[in-house]
Amino acid sequence: YHPVRTYGAVKLANVLFTVGLAARLRAAGGTAVCLHPGIVRTALLDALLADQRPRPSVLARALAPVRTVVGRALRPLRARSEAPRWWDTPDEAAARIAAALLDPTLRSGSGVFLQDGAVRPLPDLAQEAEAVERLWHASERLLESR
Repeated sequence: YHPVRTYGAVKLANVLFTVGLAARLRAAGGTAVCLHPGIVRTALLDALLADQRPRPSVLARALAPVRTVVGRALRPLRARSEAPRWWDTPDEAAARIAAALLDPTLRSGSGVFLQDGAVRPLPDLAQEAEAVERLWHASERLLESR
């Protein structure tokens, strides 16, 4: 088990599921949009970086001040840069999610992938219909077994 790889696999599954849901909702006029809020400084991120130990790893403890300094140094540059954001507060991520929820142009964009407030290409695997359907059917089987 590797927490960062597992987290990434779960996020990819979210995208695959959204693509499958979007395909099923289109006929009914519904919309499903997948949104990546960016990297958000939360306790979850700290736990992932702590290497699953009760105390943060030596590396995580050593890097914590560096992460803080770099984050503070980059914050003023983000407003001037079109590049994807590197580190956000929970409030910044929540504002991005709220903006997407209220954006009327997304109602016709079922199946789109948003990152940093802009439509981005889907990850390669999420464009493979077979992978989308495998995940959808696995989800159905898991729900049937309950």
